[in-house]
Amino acid sequence: MCRKWHYKKTHVNVEYNASASFSVFQIDFQTGEIIVKMRTLFIINAVVQLFFGAGFLFAPAIVLGIFGTQTDATGITLAHVAGGLILSLCIISWLGKDVEGAGQDAIAWGGVLSAHLIAGILSLLAVLNGTFNSLGWSAVIMDAFFVGAFFWVRMNKAK
Repeated sequence: MCRKWHYKKTHVNVEYNASASFSVFQIDFQTGEIIVKMRTLFIINAVVQLFFGAGFLFAPAIVLGIFGTQTDATGITLAHVAGGLILSLCIISWLGKDVEGAGQDAIAWGGVLSAHLIAGILSLLAVLNGTFNSLGWSAVIMDAFFVGAFFWVRMNKAK
């Protein structure tokens, strides 16, 4: 939104843009609204999933130990599979950052949001039944953040 000021004596038109756009988000200084781009959210998600996916794929015993649990050979194998799936989510997010329109919506809603919703519910159950220690809440909070963020960005995109 641009405003014009007219001064009677000088008749100088001064225009300024009341918003600033950065590579990750846009701020509208008049309304105070912060607009996060879907591309930014995909990049943040890809980085986080890279970290967790690599952890479960290459050091599952350590990652599970951080969450206060241990496992046997079957659990390690399943953790490797989970790590591979999490890395796939990382790749999907990284590739999805450059997709526009209906394709981006399908990736965000069908893939990323649903994966975080399911993982968040399962992590919450693991914390509540004592399988994970209190650090398990970090996984619950992370998944809840991404579910909320993808939902919020998508709903604001429709405006």
